[in-house]
Amino acid sequence: MTVTSSSRSAIVFDLDGTLVDVSARDYAVYRDLLDQDDLVPLPFEEYWPLRRERTDLASLLARSTEDARAYMTEFVRRRGGLYESPSYLDLDRVLPTVMETLAVIREHFDVVLITAREDALATEQQLRARGIRPYLDAVYVANNNKAAALRRVKSATLVVGDTEHDIELAAQFGYPCFAVTTGIRSREFLAEAHPAYLADSLSDVLAVL
Repeated sequence: MTVTSSSRSAIVFDLDGTLVDVSARDYAVYRDLLDQDDLVPLPFEEYWPLRRERTDLASLLARSTEDARAYMTEFVRRRGGLYESPSYLDLDRVLPTVMETLAVIREHFDVVLITAREDALATEQQLRARGIRPYLDAVYVANNNKAAALRRVKSATLVVGDTEHDIELAAQFGYPCFAVTTGIRSREFLAEAHPAYLADSLSDVLAVL
């Protein structure tokens, strides 16, 4: 983790689904685990829309096995061991307009990244490999405790993310949330969580700053 000492206001960004497209990684882990167990995974075209509507995991797995609830515990355990591994992280792609948008924002605000990921080293390596790291003033790998990380950002003014959890996090601290539809939740799902702003492109955040 690197902490900025700047006194400027900060814009806080999520990573997965906000700055990088995780759809290929998410599906590949699911597909590979089912393949290993001689189960038939859903095609991506069916799987990803269901994920974006927050279909529960048992219901997803039930489309491939009759004993989904019993299978789910082992699936989740094995999935956790793969999801942040370098070979799967390599499937992520930087979303459109990310670099340009961060460059403009950084002229006026500190850019802070808070991710729920657990592997700080793998995350740092990915940020550098994808060219995102130079645009970030601080990086917090929060190990599923983004609230604790956000408490350390004293000058935050806006939270940018792609899930209902980001919207809830912003509300917990009294910040507006700019939600983007580029990640693991659909526009319709996000709208029901009532973010302050909802857009299909990260670049739209520039209009509200």
